[in-house]
Amino acid sequence: MDLILPFKVGDLAESKSFVKGYTGAWFRSKVGHLMFFYLNLVI
Repeated sequence: MDLILPFKVGDLAESKSFVKGYTGAWFRSKVGHLMFFYLNLVI
């Protein structure tokens, strides 16, 4: 299955945190590895 993502390995990415203690913090990083996995849940 091919996924269409807005980024690829080597791109720069930014993210804003909403985690307590880091609220409002901006993080910049470089995409280094992409991994996909699928979960099948049976309830």
